[in-house]
Amino acid sequence: MRGESTRRMAAIIGALVLPCVAAAAVPAQGGGGAAGGAASATAALGPAAGAPGGTAGTAAARAAGANSVRPQARRVTLELHDAALREALKEIARQSGAELLYSEYVVPLDRRITITVREATVEEALRAALKGTGVEVRPTATGELMLVRPARPAPPSREQRGSVSGHVTDSTSGAPVVGAAVSLEGTTFVVATDGEGAYRLASVEAGEYTMVVRRLGYARVARKITVPADRDTTVDVRLAPAAGVLEQVVVTGAMIPTAIKAIPTPITVVTDSQIARQYIRRTDQIFREFVPGVIAWDLGLTGSDQNSVAARGASSLFVSSTPKIYIDGVEASNATFTVIDPSSIERVEIVRGPEAATLYGSDAMGGVMQVFTKRGSRGMTRPQVDAEVSLGAIQSQFQHGGTLRQNYSFSLHGGSESAGYNIGASYGHIGDWLPGFFLSSPSLYGGVHIVNRGLTLDLSARSYSQSMGFTNNPRFVALGLSDSTLPYEQATFGQQTAGIDAKFAATSWWRHQLTLGVDRFDLDDHSTRARLTTPADTFLYVFQGARKKSSVRYNTSMRMTLGSDVTATTTLGIDHWELSDNSFVVNAATNLKGPIGSDPNSPVLPDREVTSNTGYFGQLQVATKDAFFATAGIRAERNTNFGSSHPTVVAPKVGLTYVAELGALTLKVRGSYGEAIRPPTSSERVFSRSPYFVILANESIKPERQRGTDFGVDVVAGPRWSFGATYYSQIATNLIQRVLVSTASTPPSFQFQNLGQINNTGLELEGTLHSSVVDITAHYAITSSKVRHLGSEYQGDLQPGDQVLGIPRHTGGVTATFRPREGTDLSVGLSYIGEWTNYDYLALYGGEDRGALRNYWKTYPSFVKANVAVTQQLGRGLSGFVSIENVANSRAYEGDNYNPVQGRITMMGFHVHY
Repeated sequence: MRGESTRRMAAIIGALVLPCVAAAAVPAQGGGGAAGGAASATAALGPAAGAPGGTAGTAAARAAGANSVRPQARRVTLELHDAALREALKEIARQSGAELLYSEYVVPLDRRITITVREATVEEALRAALKGTGVEVRPTATGELMLVRPARPAPPSREQRGSVSGHVTDSTSGAPVVGAAVSLEGTTFVVATDGEGAYRLASVEAGEYTMVVRRLGYARVARKITVPADRDTTVDVRLAPAAGVLEQVVVTGAMIPTAIKAIPTPITVVTDSQIARQYIRRTDQIFREFVPGVIAWDLGLTGSDQNSVAARGASSLFVSSTPKIYIDGVEASNATFTVIDPSSIERVEIVRGPEAATLYGSDAMGGVMQVFTKRGSRGMTRPQVDAEVSLGAIQSQFQHGGTLRQNYSFSLHGGSESAGYNIGASYGHIGDWLPGFFLSSPSLYGGVHIVNRGLTLDLSARSYSQSMGFTNNPRFVALGLSDSTLPYEQATFGQQTAGIDAKFAATSWWRHQLTLGVDRFDLDDHSTRARLTTPADTFLYVFQGARKKSSVRYNTSMRMTLGSDVTATTTLGIDHWELSDNSFVVNAATNLKGPIGSDPNSPVLPDREVTSNTGYFGQLQVATKDAFFATAGIRAERNTNFGSSHPTVVAPKVGLTYVAELGALTLKVRGSYGEAIRPPTSSERVFSRSPYFVILANESIKPERQRGTDFGVDVVAGPRWSFGATYYSQIATNLIQRVLVSTASTPPSFQFQNLGQINNTGLELEGTLHSSVVDITAHYAITSSKVRHLGSEYQGDLQPGDQVLGIPRHTGGVTATFRPREGTDLSVGLSYIGEWTNYDYLALYGGEDRGALRNYWKTYPSFVKANVAVTQQLGRGLSGFVSIENVANSRAYEGDNYNPVQGRITMMGFHVHY
């Protein structure tokens, strides 16, 4: 017995001193004691193999008489599909009785392999299982088989090294592809292409490699190359657009990177290159030009500081139906007032429909919009600079000669082998296209992307500010509804977001993600001086508000193999946010600084709301043969503003997707059902009093809810073209309305109650076309947003069967980029909005007595607005451009006739990339 132990210890020590085994190796799973850092297959793979602790043999082999046939001479038959390497080693050891010695630090036991061997020797089977790992099989003098990694040779001399360089270009246009990642598989070599699409990998050891080139929106390219010693090898790569939209990878709707083909709900991805080609300056333009079924109004006077967006009709009668917005995973505190610097955006992912709420929670009744900002590129050989300056004129029917508009931006991005970074700033200014109006918007942003083995860390921050001068609507002045004297009112909007997103891959099948962040919105709106329209008019107006949302989200995802063609991915998570909203308003202030005094007849009106929300969610997706995908999820949510009779609300979803190859075409058929909620605000739930009205408490108030289904089909012809159609049917219930309870009290009393229902149905069509000379995206939607039910105490002027005010039945958009010659791009964007109904404010405030408010409804005519941009390369890293918004100088109203809109905007500028 002592001799046997000595023999085994000698074999193990031999394995440890070989240069292939890590110096600090520890026992593999199930190993222990005597193994001292190496493990036998039986010990590493658990007690089922029959050997304890660090034992190197199999009891079964000895019981059968191991001397009759040596284990190495036995034959092995093995057929495994997408199995862990540890399972293959276990099966080889079981069939042969061979003793395997290895360290988990040398052998990648979680590596997924597919292997088929028949009547192979043990060594042949092991080499097949270990193929591509760099691990070799070496027999010991005492009969064991050691799995080792060969000792690294001395670094080659400079004469034994070479370099690889070249250009990466678009296969259709021939244009350089900037920011593409070029790497050599199995090495640490990775660089990013520069502004000319050029790259260089220096001091590469001579030999054969697989070079991989990746870029968002393009299909991955892998190419075998040979690097000769002391020479530069030129390898030019042409990237083709991604093999169709179904192969694009997104995280919205799944939490983990998932191909669109597996997502059962429609999703739109807008990239930084699309934003740049169309010279998009406002968030609402992204919706108008790229997303079907979403209406985004240009609000003119206030359109640069807030969003008026509705997705798939209206999901509320009282508040905005804007999709829930995330910035780098951090929840925005105020979706209506979230404005994002377009130059900071890497991509935007937008999911329509209530199904997204299972993962993203409250306020996602209108869908979810995730904005991901730029964070540089790993492997860049030097920092790169992008700068842009543009000047132009805004034409206005209210100002002769036009008004100056200017935009400036600067960004610096770079990276190392393990990290990337991006910092930037911009400034925009719009002049007085209305008398007394101005808008200034400085912006700062930055991000860092760090990768260290299984840990990925993203840090981002932004600060966006807007200062605006208010003015009177000239149309109201002309009607005598307001005087032409400037209101001397100025507002400053401040937005700040900071977040940390950490992802950790514990194994190849187990992943964790933690996101921490804070988003803040501030508003300071005040008079700059007394208007003095009358001798007594010396009062001032002051409003200040601060809204902050702190959020944390954790989720873990596990991928399991259930069979040869079946995988299941489970995601479990929890999120929590705290929202504080504080404000005060003084309509008749006597001063602007220090303690604010006011007219006793017009007191200070303070408001403070504090809300917390906690959600627990889970989602399961089962994939069969990479063609059939079934998704199910559920969310339980608690919110401090839920009524006492509804402490917890549940939101489920289910979805099915089938993908089939039909010759050159790929067909995706999908269907889903989901539910979403919007909690009441505390001001709608609790008692409050002002000089003008009393709000009675309603502790039984329910959250608003929208539930529904959508069904769709997508047809894709590789990267050339795609077409998608979606039909949806949704119903919004428990809609909150303010009800007059009593006029007998002084002041009158109101209460917020759940009374309304809206039916939203529609058809969404979208398509893309890519060729060597043109890229086109187009969408069209028909939206029916009908009032289904109103409570008997409803006081407004809507009636069952009405289309909700401000929701057009028809919308559409087209963007196209033409390349008439090398170095020249011509981009066109069209937005179409059909007829809609809303109030005629000019008549309402103009003194016309029409009786009921419903009599002031007006049908506004449809319109088309076009944008055009021409970009010309002028030299290395230098381009010039001209962009024109509202080419036809349309004066069409948007939303209603309360706010005027800007006319034609012509900008000229230069872009530098170095």
